Amino acid sequence: MNLFEHISRNGLTFNHLDENNFTIYNSLKQKVYTYAYFQDYKYSVAIWENYISPEEIKEIYVYVGKYTILNNQHIYGMVNDLRYVDGSFAPINDWFKGNYVLKAIERGFAFSANIVPEEFFARLSLEDLNDNAPYEICNFEDYESAKTWLLEKLSNYHFEKKA
Repeated sequence: MNLFEHISRNGLTFNHLDENNFTIYNSLKQKVYTYAYFQDYKYSVAIWENYISPEEIKEIYVYVGKYTILNNQHIYGMVNDLRYVDGSFAPINDWFKGNYVLKAIERGFAFSANIVPEEFFARLSLEDLNDNAPYEICNFEDYESAKTWLLEKLSNYHFEKKA
């Protein structure tokens, strides 16, 4: 299946920048997701922006999962920047924990440095998502602190291909 067709069918538009970076726009042409992969420490940065419906969030995660596998990107940690996302993503938290996270952990995922949302409902959703997470999480107010924490964790992590 062509990933571009998969994501554009659902009102989301994929903008491939290079083999390690892409952005996704909603049907209103607002940027909702930016992805970057860093091979040196095997981590990614995800920036969420604007309002994204739970269905769109799920589609984005499915796409990211397929993208990382097709590009042989093993992500052991991530900076998850949620500062500018609006709305609740709580309706997909159970799906996320029970599906996406389990597959990521099988591939070696171990750390998430979350930059907390400014918006109230998004902040509550993050708190719910963090409950009983099967990987190490730390929340931050800014990007530099989140990245510093993650790189420190990854510098002591034994990298091995899990999948």
